[in-house]
Amino acid sequence: MIDRKRPHHHASDGFYFQRAEDGSVLIEHGSESTSLKPSEWASVVAFVSSRGESYQTWQDALEWHQKRPEEGGKR
Repeated sequence: MIDRKRPHHHASDGFYFQRAEDGSVLIEHGSESTSLKPSEWASVVAFVSSRGESYQTWQDALEWHQKRPEEGGKR
């Protein structure tokens, strides 16, 4: 369940996204919710990127997703 007290993203039409402490991504729409592991989220990001999904684009997305702010990543 999305914690509305923490930063979360409202995409549109009631879709909410939030990064969990373990790196998984919580997705909520109305009364439905699911959680994607970091590797699954990286697959989604790579698939919808202009380069398409390959091992390299998946690896790039996963590394970017796992990066901490002090390492130059932005959340």
